Amino acid sequence: MTKTIAIKDSAYKKLKEIKDRIKAESYSEVIMFLIENYEKFRLLKIKAISNELKLSDDEVEKVKKVISELRERKWW
Repeated sequence: MTKTIAIKDSAYKKLKEIKDRIKAESYSEVIMFLIENYEKFRLLKIKAISNELKLSDDEVEKVKKVISELRERKWW
């Protein structure tokens, strides 16, 4: 199933640049690439913060669990 979305010209130009750079076949592939990399970045950020806070591996897992639960909520 496909969906149509509206984006600004500037966003389209950047998506096109990324599409060309990663040699993606579709814009869906570009968007999934960006989402996956964003999620990886967030995990790296959490790990960096946990290192700064000197959290144990167990505490890091608890933080990840809380974040996962927050993502699943429909409200804040």
